[in-house]
Amino acid sequence: ALYFIEFLLEEKFFNAVRRGGLRLVWSGSRLLSVEYCLYYVVIYWGLGILERTAAEELRQICLTTPSCRMHLRSGWLPYLVNTPNVNDFADIQWRDFRASLWLLLPVAGLLSALVRAATVFARSSGKQLHDVFLITLVRLIIGLGFLTYVHGAGATFHVLLIFTFHIVTQATAGTRFATPAVWGLALLAIAAKEPKWPLRRHITFGAIFGNDWSFLDHNEYQGEYDWAESVNLVVLRLVSYALDCHNAAVATQKCAASDESGGVVVHNPHVRYTSVLCATHALYAPLFLAGPTITFNDFAEQCALPKSPSMPVVWYILQLAVAMAILEMRTHICPCFALARSGVIGTLEPRLGCWAVFLTLRVMWLKFAVIWRIARAWALLDGIDPPENMHRALCNHFSVASFWKCWHASYNRWLVKYIYIPAGGRKQRIAATTLVFLFVALWHDVEAKLLVWGGLNAFFIAAEMLFTSVLQKQTASLASSQPWLYRQLCVCGGVTQIVLLMAVNMIGYSVGVGGISGFIAKAAGAGTETLWAVAATICILGAGVQVMLGIRDVEAAAQRSMASQCMPAQPVLVSPDPCSENAPCSKCD
Repeated sequence: ALYFIEFLLEEKFFNAVRRGGLRLVWSGSRLLSVEYCLYYVVIYWGLGILERTAAEELRQICLTTPSCRMHLRSGWLPYLVNTPNVNDFADIQWRDFRASLWLLLPVAGLLSALVRAATVFARSSGKQLHDVFLITLVRLIIGLGFLTYVHGAGATFHVLLIFTFHIVTQATAGTRFATPAVWGLALLAIAAKEPKWPLRRHITFGAIFGNDWSFLDHNEYQGEYDWAESVNLVVLRLVSYALDCHNAAVATQKCAASDESGGVVVHNPHVRYTSVLCATHALYAPLFLAGPTITFNDFAEQCALPKSPSMPVVWYILQLAVAMAILEMRTHICPCFALARSGVIGTLEPRLGCWAVFLTLRVMWLKFAVIWRIARAWALLDGIDPPENMHRALCNHFSVASFWKCWHASYNRWLVKYIYIPAGGRKQRIAATTLVFLFVALWHDVEAKLLVWGGLNAFFIAAEMLFTSVLQKQTASLASSQPWLYRQLCVCGGVTQIVLLMAVNMIGYSVGVGGISGFIAKAAGAGTETLWAVAATICILGAGVQVMLGIRDVEAAAQRSMASQCMPAQPVLVSPDPCSENAPCSKCD
């Protein structure tokens, strides 16, 4: 049941089913056909029987291993009568975020109501520029207050960073020095937040302002988190501001030249590159700690002209509540985070190891989905519609490139706009993709496992592009002459990509290179058991890919249905699916 419910957490599929119902599922796909009933039997065998059995065994292993059990805490959701009721708190990020929800949720509601009230008051004046400035000022004050609460005295370094970016941007915008200056500042800020690098030791009150101010470096003045923990996301917003301002200046120069020669001047009157709007965007409270990442131009346009959300907020909050409930159930059922953090996952037999990897990635997806959707829900209530970060469920990906378009999708859009396209885009895919993943690895943390993770992702995406282009040319006629056989070939490719995704992400986010190496060595020595585990994995993943293809058929049918309901005389404008194969390829977190 949880497997199918997770598909309904996808905005596109949920909207398709909500509007078309079972009639659309029946007519637009084969999800309700006899053939698919066989796939559902395999999925039930895998996720309903084998997964449940493996989860119980993994739970018992964690409970009997001291290094794993130390990460468990008393739970509130009863699971098994004969075992302790515990909850997995090994993931520090989720543990801290979950502990702050009692304060975060009511504060988010109150601050959103304050911004809405300020919006109503401001627009009663009838002066648009005055309205925008007043609402922006209210958001800036809230952002500064939130920054101070989170980082205490450390908020000073964020203000200095914003001020420095703004000065450099205004001084270099429209010149050839702008891009290297902006990226130089960005890399310097990323280096400054790394605790192991020497630069970090010099970013203190005592080192910058003198010994008289060194008392502010003490923990009691530093707020809830160290100032360096949120630098990464602030840097993304400041780079967006600087490069958007630079591109606007270049466009203005071209338009001026075109206007002198009789051309048409094109500009956006709703975007103003001011210090107030720069700081408001960088410190925007709903998205400050976690994202999603919204570009400066998009944020500025929405401040001036709010847009309707792509999905009713009530439905979105309902999806969020369901995702939180599933996450709580999964952290009670199987302590995946504790198994990974304690290193126990690298000592498991092949069968349990495969399930531990799979379950860990599913819980990671839920964790990030909940954190990002809480932030986005707050922004929607505040009147800003940032991009959705998780377009598809974890069990709805069969392509490495497509996966990274949908995982932390707003970050992917940022990378495409500011790194991938300037680095050559589709004309230089391999080089541009490698540069993207190198930046992503450095942006997260400067660790060997993340550099390996970035390199492997870039390699697999390049290989996928190469093999896909070759096979498409050779099987183009097969898709129309024998569609069933062509679909099975796609399933084989999808299963291979899923296995690669699981291995690479476990290296980057969980056990590292050593853990994966130990796991492979243990699997190689298990002989027959490994072969049975591989066979079962192929069968279960193959049935899963068939369901993924069926879901895409439903979404395509919903899109055609919406297009047919439009008036023939009007063009139908359909926004591209950010997870489609035609979308620009980059990555996400």
